[in-house]
Amino acid sequence: MEQPRTQEQRVREYIKKFADEFSHEQRQSFIKWFASLYTDDAIAVAAQSAKQLTPEQLVREHEQQVQTIKEQISLLRNCTPKVGVFGNSGVGKSTLCNAIFGQDVAKVNDVEACTRKTQEILLQSETGGMILVDFPGIGEDPEHQKEYTDLYKSKASELDLILWAIKADDRDYYSALKSYEKVFSAKEKMPPVLFVITQADKTNDKEDWDGYEYKPGGSQIGNITIKEKDVSRRFDLKAGQIISIAISRNGRAYNLTELVVRVVKILTRQWVETNQYDIELVKHVVKVLNPREVCSMTTPMPENPPACSALKALYRQLCQYTAIREQGKQ
Repeated sequence: MEQPRTQEQRVREYIKKFADEFSHEQRQSFIKWFASLYTDDAIAVAAQSAKQLTPEQLVREHEQQVQTIKEQISLLRNCTPKVGVFGNSGVGKSTLCNAIFGQDVAKVNDVEACTRKTQEILLQSETGGMILVDFPGIGEDPEHQKEYTDLYKSKASELDLILWAIKADDRDYYSALKSYEKVFSAKEKMPPVLFVITQADKTNDKEDWDGYEYKPGGSQIGNITIKEKDVSRRFDLKAGQIISIAISRNGRAYNLTELVVRVVKILTRQWVETNQYDIELVKHVVKVLNPREVCSMTTPMPENPPACSALKALYRQLCQYTAIREQGKQ
C-alpha cells in the first residue's frame, strides 16, 4: 500500500508542477509565506524546490542555446536537408520544432492534436540551413493512425533524416511500433532515424528532477538509461540512435543542443558518404544538358536517387527530361 505523502512532499510537488507558471517574485513570496507556517526542514525543502533562475538568467540561457543551435546549423553547407519529425500525438513534436527554431512557429495544444497537415520550418544561417517538417501525430484513433502512417511512408524517402519522438512516461508502444514497422518495410532506400525520448523530466522519480540546473538527478538518471535501452530493444536500434530530452514552457531545455549536434553529424556524414555519387550525378546532368552531347549520351542514369533533398528534386526533373527526350527519338 502506498504511503501517504508528507506535507513537505505535497508542497514540493505543487511547486514543481507550477514552477514554470510562477514568476520569480511569486516564488519568493511563496517561500516567505511557507516559512511563516512550517519548520526549518520544511522551509529548506520548499526553497530547494522553488529554486529557479531569475528572468535575466533565463533570457541569457535561451540566447546562448539559440546561438549554439545556429552555429551547428551553419555547418550544413551547400545543401538544405529535410528532417521529418514523426511520432504519436501529444509527445511534443511541435514543441521540439519550436525549441530548435528558437521561437513558436509550430502549433502546440496540450488538450488535442493540432497538427493535421505537415508544417515546414526553415532554419537558416549565413552558410547553411535545414528544413524541419512537423508531421501529424499517430495513435489518436484508428482512422488517423492509418492515414498518417501512410503519409509517413509516402514522404519518408524524400527526407534526409527522421526524428521519431516518444514520451518518457509512455509504456504503450503499440501504435508507434505498428507505424514504424510499416514505414521501414518499404523496399526503397530509407533515411536514417534518430529516436527522441521527450519529456525526460517526467521520468520517475519526478521529484529528483533538478529544476535549477534543468537536468535529471538521483534515480532519474538510471531510469532514463533503462528507458533508452527498452526503446532500443523494442525498435531494434543502436544506442547512438536514441537521445532523451526535456523542454520547459519557459524555454529551458535538457539535451536539446546535444540533439542538434547529433542531427548535424548524421547529415554531414551522409553528405560525405554520398559525395562521390553526387559528383557522378552532376556529371550526368552536364552531359544531358549539353546540346552537343544530347544525342550521344551513354552515361547510365544512377539506379537510386541521392540522399540530399535538393539533389533528389534535381534527379526527379532529370528523369522527366530524359523520358521526354527518349519519346522524341521514337
